[in-house]
Amino acid sequence: GEAILSAFRREEADILIGTQMVVKGHDFPKVTLVGIMAADQELYASDYGSAERTFQLLVQAAGRAGRADRPGEVVIQTYRPEHYAVQCAASQDYRRFMGAELDYRAAAGYPPVMHLMSVQLASKDEALLTRAAQVYGLLLSEEADRAGALCIGPADASVYKVQDYFRKFIYVKHSSYDILLGIKNEAEPKLKGAFPQGLSLLYDFSCERNGMALREIRTEGDPILGKKTKPVKELTPRLKELISDMYETMRNANGVGLAAPQVGILKQIVTIEVEEGGECYTLINPRIISSEGEQTGYEGCLSVPGVSGVVTRPEKVVCEALDENMNPRVIEAEGLLARCICHELDHLEGHLYTELVEGDLVNNEELEAEEQDAASPEN
Repeated sequence: GEAILSAFRREEADILIGTQMVVKGHDFPKVTLVGIMAADQELYASDYGSAERTFQLLVQAAGRAGRADRPGEVVIQTYRPEHYAVQCAASQDYRRFMGAELDYRAAAGYPPVMHLMSVQLASKDEALLTRAAQVYGLLLSEEADRAGALCIGPADASVYKVQDYFRKFIYVKHSSYDILLGIKNEAEPKLKGAFPQGLSLLYDFSCERNGMALREIRTEGDPILGKKTKPVKELTPRLKELISDMYETMRNANGVGLAAPQVGILKQIVTIEVEEGGECYTLINPRIISSEGEQTGYEGCLSVPGVSGVVTRPEKVVCEALDENMNPRVIEAEGLLARCICHELDHLEGHLYTELVEGDLVNNEELEAEEQDAASPEN
């Protein structure tokens, strides 16, 4: 793909045909015509954000034409020319799109007006999945009714079977994230008691704040934390949303780093911000190419809340990765940043820092009290 783009950039071809990848931030100054085929395809996705993604893609594609001194022209082929996402993208009317989209979400009760919890149930046993989905639908509905929430489903996933797993979804809406979390925490143990094996659950909390969402942080014991992640081949709009959500989730939990599997996504993506307001490091498909020295100190993890343990890490590391625009970057890190990179890359391999702890884990409150005593002038 990169070889084709480079050849087109060198003007070895006059026409470039491709998927969404050809519109991802590329700058071809002499391109004056862009054609977008089946522009409304995303609108048929079973996702409340489909109109927003359609608008984003069309605006981004249109932006590839006329980037230099010659005017550009954009042709949009669509079966839904009347849809506001298509019309607003064609006229570059951001405010009109925002107004129409917010009206739609308010009427339907979707984020940011309401918070949404989606539950994916998956199993290789279709009969077991059907029974479990019916039971969980009833359990969630009972808790939702008590909390004044709305429960929808279960329903088959749009792609029902993936890699031998059958999948169903249940959705719960409420204005409070805490209420949704409480519904989950009340209903889930009952389901696991009835179906202890052969069933996996995946939660996603679309609880938007300032345009981003807080996601549930998976904790020790969740099987997804023990799985290896897969490389990112294409930075899709969903993965861009994921990165924004990871930063928001990390900051909300007072963390300095977060890996995608910690929020239930098996992709090689890491976000790090070691100082509030400092530099943010988005690492896609990262790997450590060299390290030197040692540092030993306490380390904690958002997936193992409330405790810390002593871990030895390299003092310095050099890390290769792609940034949030899929551009290569090399980070020379030391101290806390080096520790964070090592810690988060362990998550991508399915490992927790507790596997490396020297001695016992320590309660964070006790550790803070010891540190305060040590820092006291009387000592």
